[in-house]
Amino acid sequence: MSQFYSSFVNVIDTLSDIAWSPVTLIFFMGTGLFLTIYLKFIQVRYFKESIKVLTTKPFDEDKTTDQISGFRALATVLSGTIGTGNIAGVATAIAIGGPGAIFWMWVTAFLGMAIKFSSCTLAHKYRIIEKSGDILGGPMVTIQNALKQNIWTKILGVMFASFIMIASLTTGNMVQANSIVDGLGYIFPDLNGYRIYIGIFLAFTIGTVILGGVKRISYIAGIVIPFIAIAYVLCALFILGLNYKAVPHSFYLIITDAFSVNATFGASLWVIIRSGISRGIFSSESGLGSSPIVIATLKTDKSINAGFLDMIGPLFDTLLICTMTALVIISTGHYGNNIPDNLIGTPLSQHAFATGLSGAFGKQGEILGGTIVGIGLFLFAYTTTITWCYYGDRGSYFLFGPKAVTPFRIIFLICFVIGSIIPLKLVWEMADIANMGIALPNLISILILSKTLKKMVYNKKEVN
Repeated sequence: MSQFYSSFVNVIDTLSDIAWSPVTLIFFMGTGLFLTIYLKFIQVRYFKESIKVLTTKPFDEDKTTDQISGFRALATVLSGTIGTGNIAGVATAIAIGGPGAIFWMWVTAFLGMAIKFSSCTLAHKYRIIEKSGDILGGPMVTIQNALKQNIWTKILGVMFASFIMIASLTTGNMVQANSIVDGLGYIFPDLNGYRIYIGIFLAFTIGTVILGGVKRISYIAGIVIPFIAIAYVLCALFILGLNYKAVPHSFYLIITDAFSVNATFGASLWVIIRSGISRGIFSSESGLGSSPIVIATLKTDKSINAGFLDMIGPLFDTLLICTMTALVIISTGHYGNNIPDNLIGTPLSQHAFATGLSGAFGKQGEILGGTIVGIGLFLFAYTTTITWCYYGDRGSYFLFGPKAVTPFRIIFLICFVIGSIIPLKLVWEMADIANMGIALPNLISILILSKTLKKMVYNKKEVN
């Protein structure tokens, strides 16, 4: 049995390396760069329109269907993206690739805004509204309804729907479950011996939310995400205020190390770039095609508004939250050879926040810093789990019909309990494979439909 497990792990390791090879990362970035140029820097030109969609009638929804408001749609999307990637992912990128990895996270976020605009616009345009009020949208529906149907397009649609279910159970479930329990264990060490009971309790609370569908999910996200995001950023800004002299140097390190051929902090240039891009994709979910599933439920008569709305997502989750986390870590000196006890992921972020506050409040500040990160991670990961369940159940709906949704949700809750107790490395690698499995069909469909996108962008009736 142990030999079988070892062989299985080796296969997963190999597939993970292939999934995030230079070829696939170049394909990601190349697609983002192409769309940015092809749509004439849409993320800059139409930034005002994005804000308008977000703020216009923020709670205007449809009682007869699952259509939701712009505010709650974006809150739901952000609840799926703001999580472990912003806290654990940033710390991991810095630990492996040094401060320069953050620069490549910024680049990924900027180019990812064009990808997100494209995929969400198409998802809304080609969505399906059932007689029951259920809405089915996302890359699998776009592929089905917008592309000429043949064996290859059918494979792409099934591939996306299948891998979004797998990603839901790994990226959006077991990874989050493990992170939640770890965060609680940092705050309350005595709880580490009761991980499975914590997992069961949290699975029950998650079940009460996801059974209510997208409207209940969006309602919870609309309350939790703005509150915890603001609190987290304010705490980070306070620490940066205490270490204000180190902030300019932190930016300097991020920019200069991004192009360091001489491996300033022990990482090669490729490791720096790969760490930044891979963590940036995971953080903002740019190109993955997950957020279009929710954005497809936006109440609007102009599909381009859906694209404008999700386009600003990376601005909040990567360019704001991730940057705040990175600056705290770097300004407190936790990078390169100065990382204590080989800390990586969430523990590194917690240690940096604890160190940052200890200078002002001593031992109490150290406890407070770690606690704030732990609570933030708990709430971020909790809402991420809820949103990703919706992504997965839409995949099951697409493949097997509405009767498959409830069984999938039950499997989802069981996997959450499993995720709270198993080693995380294997789950992360499975998640990476699943993420690439959903990204490729999404990116291919966007490139094929790029002419359709361009016509919509330059159609004044659509934009105005």
